[in-house]
Amino acid sequence: MINFMKGKNMLACIAGTFFILISVAQLAAVSSYITQDVVGTPPTAEEIAAKSLENLQLEIARQREIKKQNELLTKELLPGRWDDNVWIFDTGSHEKHPSMCYDVNHNFWLYAAAEMWSIEEEPMDIMIKRSTDHGETWPYNEGENQFTIDGMADNPLFSPALVQITPDKVGVVYIREHTTGSDWDIMFHTLSTANLSVTEESFVDFFPAILKRPSVCSDFLQYGNDAYIHVAYVNASASPRELRYARSIDQGNTFQEADVITTISDEVEGEFHYTSIDVFGSKVAIAYVDREEDFDAIKVIVSNDSGANWNDPVTIATTRNFRFPQIRVVNNENIIVAFEYWYSDTDIDVYYAYSHDGGENFSAHQMLAHSIENERFPNVSSYKTQNSGSDVYITYSMLPDEIYVQKALDLDYESWSEPVAVKDSDQEVSNNHVTSIIVKPYDDVPKSAVAWTEYWTIQDADIKFDAEWRGEVSVDDPDLVESGTILKGNYPNPFNPETTIEFSLTEPGEVTIAIYNIKGQLVRSLVNDSYQAGSHSVVWDGRADNGREVVSGIYFSRMESGNYSGIRKMIMIK
Repeated sequence: MINFMKGKNMLACIAGTFFILISVAQLAAVSSYITQDVVGTPPTAEEIAAKSLENLQLEIARQREIKKQNELLTKELLPGRWDDNVWIFDTGSHEKHPSMCYDVNHNFWLYAAAEMWSIEEEPMDIMIKRSTDHGETWPYNEGENQFTIDGMADNPLFSPALVQITPDKVGVVYIREHTTGSDWDIMFHTLSTANLSVTEESFVDFFPAILKRPSVCSDFLQYGNDAYIHVAYVNASASPRELRYARSIDQGNTFQEADVITTISDEVEGEFHYTSIDVFGSKVAIAYVDREEDFDAIKVIVSNDSGANWNDPVTIATTRNFRFPQIRVVNNENIIVAFEYWYSDTDIDVYYAYSHDGGENFSAHQMLAHSIENERFPNVSSYKTQNSGSDVYITYSMLPDEIYVQKALDLDYESWSEPVAVKDSDQEVSNNHVTSIIVKPYDDVPKSAVAWTEYWTIQDADIKFDAEWRGEVSVDDPDLVESGTILKGNYPNPFNPETTIEFSLTEPGEVTIAIYNIKGQLVRSLVNDSYQAGSHSVVWDGRADNGREVVSGIYFSRMESGNYSGIRKMIMIK
């Protein structure tokens, strides 16, 4: 270890020594290397360390190649489903934090909102646009299809979230900062769908503290003109911090006084005070971050009477740092939450959990997206119907430059499509800005659309858009997504002591599945057999080939069949 000590007039550097501790298990793992290359001669510590580093580098290179192969495979399986990306916001400065909704009464209409930043990198205005052709084109000038809520240098506006509130109105909730920088308002703006320039503004709440992005939803689909508007956010000025909820019962003209529905630990860092709210009929659910046993945990709190009363919070993910939750109330029974799993600052994955009993109980959290890169900022959406729990999509960023979408393939939310890359440029996506996803009917079939932020220069970030319906294929058949020889992943994940690995084949063939540790060393040869076409699963009992239980850590399952090779990350936690 090297330590640096600074004094007023001197700088002392004390150099230590690197110690490499080699366990019996590690020596056994490199035994083949020893017998093949240095028979009769014990390897040096430097040789073993170099071999371990080489294995890790090979594994990283192999994963990158597998990622490319899987992307090519997915594009072959989904021909024409996504077309060239289009710009929604492109003003020459920064546009950030996109939010979208669609118009239930106009089949071709979509709405998008975003922060508009100044050249000096300061948030200023909120711009709302409407596309009247399924997102093929978006307006560039103010008028009936574009409107700007003006901020000023001393009253900037940011964090917009869109929602449809009546057949002829859409609304946007956002934060307005005061001159001093210490006072913040939550505002709500209603806009006429006939002409976006016809607007009204209303006040939601005020805080003497910095707020994170508020979230908004409406039960318009179930109640029409009698719909309530629901808003959730965190008051970070209180101690303990407060999860607050406000609602409007008069189409956004006024909001009732906000309620504190639960408290949040002061130990949750400010940048992780994200909330997400959604509604189906009278069931309202909020996902948020709290602190439990030295870790950030995901919790869900539910109201069954349109926000009048709230149940006790339910913890759905803890024991590690879980952050940035996004919730979807699909119908009265089905709720799904997507969130980030921070295994470390350089290893962030996307996980999810679901409830089939209206939020009383949730499944174990399960891995959705993982790679050697960081997957961040998931968002979840669905096409809501009373009797369906399907048509659920999750989008997320894979840093530095990818946007992916996955779709649930069953009503249990246990099987998901392979990730579909929707972004067609090499520009970096934002490291701290969310994506937005909606699911709307197209030719009477639910399909997804995604918006995201791309960085082009230091002073130019744009919002781009793509949708399934923009491609040539006009049917959304889960069999098309599910077809192909694919290693789907494992559940539960993390696991202890065993986990089930799922895979599918398009035709009969030989299959091998092996388990590797983080160093790329073979742990278990799990499968080497012939299988018929279709879906299959195999259980790994958490043991190595020698019969011993493996230790806690990261492992990889690798499947090979014909020309296909797929890899999935697994986490053992004891």
